[in-house]
Amino acid sequence: MYDTIYKKDILNLMNDGILIYSAVYDFKKGNVPVYAGHVGDNSCYVTSSHMHDRFEVVLITEGSARYKVNMQWYTAQKGDLVIVNPYELHYGEVNKNVGFFSYVCFMCDLKFMERENAVYPYRFIKEIADGKTKITNYVPEHDGNGLNLFIKDAYEAHLKRPDDWSVLVNAHLLGFFSGLSERKLIAASAAPNEHNRFVKDVIDYILNNYRRPITSADGAAALGFNNSYFCRAFKKYFYTTFGEYLYDFRLNQSKILIDLLDRADNIRSIAKKVGFSSYNYFSSAFHEKFGIQPSVYRRTLQNSALHIA
Repeated sequence: MYDTIYKKDILNLMNDGILIYSAVYDFKKGNVPVYAGHVGDNSCYVTSSHMHDRFEVVLITEGSARYKVNMQWYTAQKGDLVIVNPYELHYGEVNKNVGFFSYVCFMCDLKFMERENAVYPYRFIKEIADGKTKITNYVPEHDGNGLNLFIKDAYEAHLKRPDDWSVLVNAHLLGFFSGLSERKLIAASAAPNEHNRFVKDVIDYILNNYRRPITSADGAAALGFNNSYFCRAFKKYFYTTFGEYLYDFRLNQSKILIDLLDRADNIRSIAKKVGFSSYNYFSSAFHEKFGIQPSVYRRTLQNSALHIA
């Protein structure tokens, strides 16, 4: 059994290089994460559709959920792994009829892993970071041959916090990458193409500029495209407009900051940090997306126990 933890215990590890967290959806008791929006009448978001420059692994610890990675649907059960390579569009939802659903997630900056671990499996990690190698997006428990244990052990080290806990977390994650390499869980070689280059350049631009006022015209100019082509290509690859994606990205970033920053950090300052000039507009947008006011969300985090079975 994992310990009972509080959402405020979600930590950035190793200078923001690694983030480990967990979540529980207990539909029988009506206890779900406050940020879980509804998908129709019978489902909730695990994560809304988005992409980022991090490598992400989700371990299902109870129940099941549906994930969509790069337009491919997977139904993940207890013990299964869902793996998202950098710059892959992904989305997840859980049906309320499962009764109880929980997962552990870790996200890491592969460039940080490269710097900290200039030994095997350094080359393998670097190939993923550079887009030369892609990992299989779905690994059922029976195919992983114990691979999920590295994620469980990293999470337990994170919870129990022994004196050498950060070293243990790092060691378990390195074991995970070694296991990926040894089991040859390679999806395909990510040969550079128009799609890959465009998506990576756009995500990098947004990551570096979302805090200030930007438009599709700004993005197009920065990346060397005319605005008309940029907007068409963005809609083709991201399935939404630049403005809608940026709006959603900023709200997701604000939620992460509220999760992770010191409780004394002013929510108004968080709104500005993610690119909202008006707090009232930010508060209204946050409520529309997550179903709760940002100030109420922060208070709820302090009393919201998350349990992984």
